[in-house]
Order: sequence, then C-alpha cells, then structure tokens
Amino acid sequence: MNREGTLPGEPRLPDESSRKTGLSRTMTWLGRIVSLVCIVFLVGTLLRYRQDLPAIRSDGRALAAGATVILFGVLSVGLNALTWQRLIRKLQPVSWRQAVSITGRSQIAKYLPGNVFHYLGKVILARQVGLRTPVVVLSMLIETAIAVATGGAIGLLGFGLAAQEYRTLSIVLLAALLCSPLAWPFLKSRFQVVHDAIDRIGILNLLQAVTCQAINFGLFGTSAFLLARGMWSEPLPLGWWELTWGCALAWIVGFITPGAPGGVGVREGLLVVIFSGQIGTGSAAALFLVLRFAQVASDGLAFAIAALINRDRSQS
Repeated sequence: MNREGTLPGEPRLPDESSRKTGLSRTMTWLGRIVSLVCIVFLVGTLLRYRQDLPAIRSDGRALAAGATVILFGVLSVGLNALTWQRLIRKLQPVSWRQAVSITGRSQIAKYLPGNVFHYLGKVILARQVGLRTPVVVLSMLIETAIAVATGGAIGLLGFGLAAQEYRTLSIVLLAALLCSPLAWPFLKSRFQVVHDAIDRIGILNLLQAVTCQAINFGLFGTSAFLLARGMWSEPLPLGWWELTWGCALAWIVGFITPGAPGGVGVREGLLVVIFSGQIGTGSAAALFLVLRFAQVASDGLAFAIAALINRDRSQS
C-alpha cells in the first residue's frame, strides 16, 4: 500500500477538493454557454423581426435620451463607489475620491469571462493605496449581499404585483428576504468576523448603502424608460416601475449566472421574455440591446474618469 492509502495499480478516487473544482468549472462553462445562447437568441430575434421594428429616431430627442442614459450609467458607478466607501470606511479609512478611482477602474473587468476579475482588480487597486486585503474582501462581500438583497426585494415586489399566478410565492420569498436580518443573531457564532464588521460599520452606513443601491436600480429602470420613450419613432408603451423591477430581476439572474461576463445576454434575454408580450419580441430585443450598448459606453467613460482621478492623485 502506498502513501495515498491505495494498493499498487488501484485507481485513486478524486478527493473532495478536485470534485468541487470540477463542479465549479462545469458551472462556469454552463454559464458561458447560456450567455452565448442568449446572445444568439437576441441577434436572431432582431433579424427575424427587423421588418416590424419601429424606426429609430435620429433627432435631438434621441440624442438627449442616449446621452442621459450614458450619464446615468456613470452616476451608477459613482453610487457603487459610494456604497463601498460607506461600508469600508469604518473598517479602514478611504476617501470617496479613492473609492471612485478604484471602483471605476476595476468594474470594467466584469466583461471578462469568469465574473471574478472585477473583484480581483478591486483588491489589487485597493492594496496600492494601502488597504488591507481581508478588509477589502469583507467589505465587497457585504456590498454584494446588499446589492443582491436590494435588487431581489425590488424584483420580487414588482413581479408579485404583476404576475397574479405567482403572487403568493413572490410574497413568501419577499417576506423571507426582508425578515432574514432577524436570523443574524443566531448565525453570529458561524460568521463572527462578518458580524463584528457589520457592528463596526453601523446601521446608518448600512442604510446609506441600501439607499445607494435602491437608487441604482431606479436609474437602471429610468434608463430603459428613457430609451423606450425617446429612441423610437413610436414610443414603446412601458412604464417606469415595470421596467425598474424587470431590470432588477434580470440583473439578479445575470449576476448569479456563473461565467456570464457582466450578465451579458442572460439579462437581456430575460428582459425580452418579460416584456415581449407588451411590445413584441423584436422591439424588446432592440430596446434592451441598445440599453446594453449604452451601459458599456457608460462603463468605458467611468473607467476614463477614474483613470484621470488616479493620475491626478499620483501626480499630487
């Protein structure tokens, strides 16, 4: 018998870590396939229904709508930076200017396959200004939980009000989400480090972070609403609230899909499913693809602004 506890010639069974690694890789590739299928579906839908699409405007109204949506995207990055700064400042001091520089430069990496490189980039950039890695990771964990919980609450509330057949399920899930903080004292012993960090952050900073994320999802819905009303010769009949909860729900699904960079394809595919019954499949695909292009432009502009802030800091 050898040191691994197997007889000579006997095949070695994979250990638990290798099985988990294999499962993780499988889920990542599955997410990439889902994302690719959604993108192909969206492009195919546009080609299939291109004759039925309303004409895109090319006047000042359309230009103003597009420019406003891009600016809203930049503001959203700023709100994400403010959310993170509200959470980390009680653990280790960081200015909002530093938070914008770090968040704006790292968030562009979310479009890389894997859905982890923007987190890794944030850790690396934060270390460059003296922030400790455990503190940064802990603050990002809390930040992500707040974003998911806020988006989930908005999405479930809107979905429950809109879909009567799923109203009971939505209410139960929403109630469970809203009541989840009540279970926190019972989990203290298992998550002592997180519990201590939340105690130091304080309820006021947590509420400010939740408010920032709620505004973020409101900007998401407002952006879709402005495009629906301003980009086409015939305004698409979608309301602000239904677009807000739909975008929040789609963001959650895109976020939790492994391997889908920035939720690309997955988010837009779900939004088409939600709203195709109201405005048609082709119009829905066109609307949310234009929204995605505007958000990519916003992320690029936010990256440029953050890079300028960092250069000014380096020169001073």
